[in-house]
Amino acid sequence: VMSAWKGYTIRKAIGRSTREMADKMLRKKRMEAFLKKWRLEAVWKDTVERRRLVSICRRRSRRREMGARFAHWRAHRRAEHRQRLAIARLVYASTYAAFATWRDHAAHQRAFLRRMEKVMRRWLRLSLSYPFERWAQCVEQRRRERVVLQKCARRFANRSAAAAFSTWAETLAK
Repeated sequence: VMSAWKGYTIRKAIGRSTREMADKMLRKKRMEAFLKKWRLEAVWKDTVERRRLVSICRRRSRRREMGARFAHWRAHRRAEHRQRLAIARLVYASTYAAFATWRDHAAHQRAFLRRMEKVMRRWLRLSLSYPFERWAQCVEQRRRERVVLQKCARRFANRSAAAAFSTWAETLAK
């Protein structure tokens, strides 16, 4: 014979197991619904992501095509520019030759000035500025002396010519 206590525990056990089973079934249904929804969202997100990536690829491709077209156009423009310059050189050959000569002279002058600047720095650094200053003074003094000598020579020549002229004038007057 079964006691009342045992019956209660069996009923309770049966109730608990059915509740647990019901809970398990409910959880399973919820999980299936969640998975179904997740799969649908994943497919939708996948589609959206694919569309976004395709759009990015199209934009990049267009940019590359546009870049290639632009590079081709730029190369064409450069070639045209070079041709125009060549024609201008032929048309303005003498002007271009003068300009080229001037450009070469300017480059040589620039190089000469750089070399002279180096020399001057070296002299200053080596304390050789004093002999240079003395040399510069000597050159200046020689210039002044040369000017004085030229004036003297000119006066002497003028004096001889003046004396000859006055002699001629006196001879004519007689």
